Amino acid sequence: MPKFIIGGQISIQVTNFSHGMPVITMVAPVTYTLYDWIEIIKMYAGYGDSHDWIFTHPKNLGESLSLKKDEELLKKMSYDEYRNYHPYITCQYGPIKMDISWRTSKKYSKVHPTILNARGKFPTEEEFAKSIDPPDRLRQYTAEDLSDLGMTMQEYFKGKYKISNETDERSSDGANKLERI
Repeated sequence: MPKFIIGGQISIQVTNFSHGMPVITMVAPVTYTLYDWIEIIKMYAGYGDSHDWIFTHPKNLGESLSLKKDEELLKKMSYDEYRNYHPYITCQYGPIKMDISWRTSKKYSKVHPTILNARGKFPTEEEFAKSIDPPDRLRQYTAEDLSDLGMTMQEYFKGKYKISNETDERSSDGANKLERI
């Protein structure tokens, strides 16, 4: 029997820079940790750690998690656990607010995300530091940019995870778990 995990179509969308609504859509294992999603956003947007990364759950706003205060928990908690059947969670980096939403589960045999499409680049740290709103909507990713980003994410996650022989007991179709290398 081939190994697979449950993946999902994930969208990361900037919600508070209204012009252009930069968004990236990818297929990825929904078992990634919240820290992994920070790394994906950093790769995509070019952000660093000059601001804190804060996750909030729309149904439970009082239970936010911060990279500065909860780094070890972010490295352990999966996106799936944190969203708890809600279609999205919110991530804030400085003044940028992003929704990380999940739709459609599917069998997925890769440990790295696969980019489906991208519309617009996220505002740069310089743009939001200077309160430039709207950001330059003409800044788009080319097919080559997305291919390079896809290869970067593939290398990062192939060196971090593998699909284990252990199945996920929460999965009704016998999906395997992701395991750190």
